[in-house]
Amino acid sequence: MARKPGRPRNENKKSRIQIAIEPETREVIERLAVAMNSSMAAVAGSILDDNREELRVTAEAMERVLKTPTQKAKAMHLMMLELQKRSTEEQLSFLQDISDEANKEE
Repeated sequence: MARKPGRPRNENKKSRIQIAIEPETREVIERLAVAMNSSMAAVAGSILDDNREELRVTAEAMERVLKTPTQKAKAMHLMMLELQKRSTEEQLSFLQDISDEANKEE
């Protein structure tokens, strides 16, 4: 298949999936897309890509739970704490970046 003229070659092509989300989540993603002058798909994809490590940790924890169900409660609790920590760190970094950008504009 020929490449469209003027489009850069994308050697690292991303995959597409269909997901179902709550209406409130869609509203937030729509607001972010407008604020970032981007598409909803790009914003949602970016959020998932930025949280790849947290998703990996979750997948590994779930795999461990399936192998040893007696450790389920402990593993789930530790996983949730780790994800909360990582999420908070990402939020702080995002807010710091926004603050830095705002200070540059002043």
